Amino acid sequence: FQVGRPSSFILTPGYEDSVQIIFAPLRPEPFQAFLSLETDDPAQPQYLVPIRGEAIGPKIVVIPDTLHFGWVIVDSTKTLYLTIRNDGKADLLTANHRLEGPDAGDFHFVPPPNVPIPPQGSVMIPVSFRPRSLGRKTASLYIESTDFMNPSVSVVLIGNPTTTGVDDLPRNTGLTLELYPNPVSLSSHGRVALLSRRGGRISVHMTVVDALGRAVRELSKDVQGTDPVILDIAHAGLRAGVYYVRLATVSPEGVVSTVGRLVVSP
Repeated sequence: FQVGRPSSFILTPGYEDSVQIIFAPLRPEPFQAFLSLETDDPAQPQYLVPIRGEAIGPKIVVIPDTLHFGWVIVDSTKTLYLTIRNDGKADLLTANHRLEGPDAGDFHFVPPPNVPIPPQGSVMIPVSFRPRSLGRKTASLYIESTDFMNPSVSVVLIGNPTTTGVDDLPRNTGLTLELYPNPVSLSSHGRVALLSRRGGRISVHMTVVDALGRAVRELSKDVQGTDPVILDIAHAGLRAGVYYVRLATVSPEGVVSTVGRLVVSP
């Protein structure tokens, strides 16, 4: 806070004047102070005025912070999805998305639309891995944003090229994604069935994305054991069209994701 106009003046009887206070916060959080007015009033030579203000700003959250592509046959492509969420109280802008690292040329991504992400909104970025040679591949995807406290974030990308059929390789996955009914009518209620063939406790995150890459539905749930887990998709507010449903699980073994295509009819 600071006083923006001359801080002293003379008032004749019956007149009034104003004091300009400038609020220029440097970080998003609440602030408070007191404006001290010293006068020649013998009954009250000092008057304290409380001043409060809250600075708001965007807050970027990237999920997950590591993309594991697993085993991918050389010269074939596998695509995973990255979610950028705004947990702040002001619009978030991202820019200067870039790949860096020793194997950056084996990874590709589609940058999000150049539009602000509103508070509590999110977008998804498709990231592809197309290895050209054998050997473990790594790179980092950097994202700059208007988040004052965290202006640059990075996501680690990891892939393992192979020339062997992927079905013959060990997998860190036990997921089968079923969307039913599909197509689904706006008047009905769609469901997502997550079938886990592994035991133990896992956290499941479901994101429904429209054709423009915007997340329109999100749901998280903790599950235990190997029984099928049913996650409901609420269709209220959706329009007819093609959507992509991404399921990601987090367990002590790592992050696993799978994507399904859902058609919503009028």
